[in-house]
Amino acid sequence: MINIRSYENITLISENLSKLYKDGINIVLAFELMLDLPLKKRYKESLLCIKKEIEKGNSIWQSFNKFKELYPEFFINMIKIAEKTGKLSEVLNGLSKYYKSKYEYRKGTIISCIYPSLIFIFLILFSLMILYFIIPSFKELLEGKTELNLFIKGIINFSNFLNENKILGLLSIINFFIVFPIVFFALKWNEIKTLLFKKIKRLNFREEYEIVLILNLFIESGVNLVKGIDFYINSKEIKNKEELIKIKKSIMSGKTISESLEELDKIGRYSLAMIKIGEESGSLDIRLNAVVKNLEEKNEQLVKWISSLVQPILICTLGLMLILFIGTFFIPVMDSIYGVTK
Repeated sequence: MINIRSYENITLISENLSKLYKDGINIVLAFELMLDLPLKKRYKESLLCIKKEIEKGNSIWQSFNKFKELYPEFFINMIKIAEKTGKLSEVLNGLSKYYKSKYEYRKGTIISCIYPSLIFIFLILFSLMILYFIIPSFKELLEGKTELNLFIKGIINFSNFLNENKILGLLSIINFFIVFPIVFFALKWNEIKTLLFKKIKRLNFREEYEIVLILNLFIESGVNLVKGIDFYINSKEIKNKEELIKIKKSIMSGKTISESLEELDKIGRYSLAMIKIGEESGSLDIRLNAVVKNLEEKNEQLVKWISSLVQPILICTLGLMLILFIGTFFIPVMDSIYGVTK
């Protein structure tokens, strides 16, 4: 199933519902007021239906639960906790920050991938132009005039095959350059990710960020940490399940959050120090916020770093293809033509 959830819309709804509820606005009126927000059509329709469900006497979480395709299971479970504990405004505020961070990460990644993607598309179009248009022109020019070497003959034969079987040829190219890589990475992603994290230390903090972000949500919302982790690890969108289970067991055994995190060996020294200071000074929520911001800055730098690596590789690939085409095909063909005319 295609993921149609919008973290941006979920952030807007969480943030505004939190403020309206905190200001003492009736919950039904709050949902009516949120219809004026710049939301996608499907989210506006969901708010209207949720408003009607609440008017019928259903709880907020039960009403949201009717739209699981739009709202993550974890989001709904957190609202369920909030209604039971009377901390709806605090939990919604925490959720807005949590999903805002996820939205900004996704947005930053997409923006950074636009330029490399355009170069990659240009590479494919350049290859198609050579195979479908340029090579056939040279073939007509050379036909019957000179003896071609095996390499050039092979390229011309491949070009002929593509031109005679246009649909099959296009499907083959799409499969080779797009479908196969996507399927390969989808099947091998966990192995690739593990290898990358071992080889490139700079990537390790991404897991740290996910763990600290979710803990910050529980602390800031005033939700019991053990109960919150239970809800999270039972959600479908779970990440770092094993790590969070270890944290939960460690906390239940009487250890502090900083001690539990230290045992994971995945949390940086700066983050551990800040969390420990927060626990000892009674300002854990403030310190966790500072850690999250620090990791977000690192995350932004990481995305830019990856983009700065990918772009030159693609540009060099494009240049290499051009040089190979000129060196292995264009120049020999020109030599053949020159030899014939001479």
